Amino acid sequence: MIISKKALNIIKKYEGCYSKDRYRILKLNKNDMLDNVLVYPYYCPAYKKTIGYGCVINHSNFDNGITYQECEELFIEKINYFSNVIRNAVLPKLNQNQFDALVCFVYNIGEYGFAKSKLLTFINRNINNLGKIEKEWKKWIYVKGKKLPGLVTRRNEEFKLFSSKENNAPEYKSSFIKTTVITYIMIRIKEIFIKRSV
Repeated sequence: MIISKKALNIIKKYEGCYSKDRYRILKLNKNDMLDNVLVYPYYCPAYKKTIGYGCVINHSNFDNGITYQECEELFIEKINYFSNVIRNAVLPKLNQNQFDALVCFVYNIGEYGFAKSKLLTFINRNINNLGKIEKEWKKWIYVKGKKLPGLVTRRNEEFKLFSSKENNAPEYKSSFIKTTVITYIMIRIKEIFIKRSV
């Protein structure tokens, strides 16, 4: 299973991507994603040096900025990494929405926080116990002891995705059942017509 485009957009929405205009840090939007726009490091609320869509960096190689294309490459690299974290750490079989939500969550808190969390324990113990899972999920709203409104909103959206059913499954079943019933009725009508003709 791979992450959906919808989940990628959720992560980008909350992480943001920043460029520098002289001495200001500007949040980029879709209209700014041009080849000549440079993306610069910034410090996230946890005071970690970051670049692009929440990619933590531990060296100065990016101080002069990187292109948006390089920013996208870092983003996909990080997505692949955290997708593998979920595949390896979570024991129950996940549907697409559950997988998407967990990648979004771990992208934000990191693999070490997730590995030692009660949330992972509850998911592996009983993925259908949504009450306990929701309670633990929504505890991750603090940075340095401070509650961040942005994290509250993010956790709510992530859990809503995690607990929602996939839309395409019911439609497929409904369509399949409808087709089967119609076929059966047509066969029965044909049989009755043949008997009457004889």
